[in-house]
Amino acid sequence: LLFTAGLGRAVLALCGWRGGVLRAWLLAPATGLAVVVLAVMVLNQAGLPVRAFAWPLTLGLAAAAAGIFFWRRPILPLKALAPFIAVTVFSLLWTGWPLLRFGFGWLSYVNDDYVNYCFAAERFMDYGFWRVPTLEELGGTDISQYYWFMHVPGLMRFGSELTLAWVAALTGIKALGIFMPVIIGLGMIQLASTAALVLHHGRRRRRALIATALLAASPLFMLVS
Repeated sequence: LLFTAGLGRAVLALCGWRGGVLRAWLLAPATGLAVVVLAVMVLNQAGLPVRAFAWPLTLGLAAAAAGIFFWRRPILPLKALAPFIAVTVFSLLWTGWPLLRFGFGWLSYVNDDYVNYCFAAERFMDYGFWRVPTLEELGGTDISQYYWFMHVPGLMRFGSELTLAWVAALTGIKALGIFMPVIIGLGMIQLASTAALVLHHGRRRRRALIATALLAASPLFMLVS
């Protein structure tokens, strides 16, 4: 969350964002995530396994963001951000407290999509996007190769799988273990985006905070997380 927020704010500063200082920071995590997913997608579709470039790409993006911050010097409105940060931290603890007890072995409500995301992420980590699986792999040596049919001929969306592959490659933890921290992080990004959606050029700040708090405490939102 912190990495995508810093990267996204740098991108908005580079683009000359004029939609308000607070709103820029609330939009920053989603913007940074979009940049990461697009970069990972381009390199993976160029034939590189995510594991091979995850750290160089991340360090390169961090260095670029630092350079933009030094150049543009965007304002950080800590006082205005504080209530939204508090709600986000509340959501982290309210939804993700089992991580403190079970660590990376914790699984919340999951279905078959959990396995789909994780296996597809493992394929992206170890192979390029277009790489055709072998008959031996399809025969049982690597079940993750079946997801080639979903994403290449089937043209299914794959942003979530690439995000999971990127975090798994950075941490060295298998997708099955890092899935819950990743989805909680995505939920926190969604909270910030909700506040930015309600907020408009510095107005309706109270409404934005209320909307974010209601979403954070929503049982359906917690179920998805």
